[in-house]
Amino acid sequence: FGYGLETLWYLRLFQVWAGKTSGWGIIAVNGHSGYMDMLIYLGVGGLTILCAALAQGFVRTLKRALSGRTWLDFFPLFVLVYILVTNITISYFLEFETFHWLVLVTLLFLPSVILSEKKPA
Repeated sequence: FGYGLETLWYLRLFQVWAGKTSGWGIIAVNGHSGYMDMLIYLGVGGLTILCAALAQGFVRTLKRALSGRTWLDFFPLFVLVYILVTNITISYFLEFETFHWLVLVTLLFLPSVILSEKKPA
């Protein structure tokens, strides 16, 4: 049970406290970590569900990459790793409702069949 989706960062007292404790002296408006933001917003349960979904997507894309023959089979793994690593320093999950979300959702629900030139889709 988290604090609620983005509600914590709108509280003026919390912004000032986060700015002072960070040592930057500026008002903080987000956690600059997608995982930390999800923990604050959704709590331990929500972060656990998110990590389980991401782990399942990682396993699927890894299987696809290891059993594939072309660079297109490796591409989903590269993109997912990029999103997972980049989300450590900037909140990709909720701050940017753009191409990253589309790619992430596509990768998480990507069929596990191998697509190649010799096999029909």
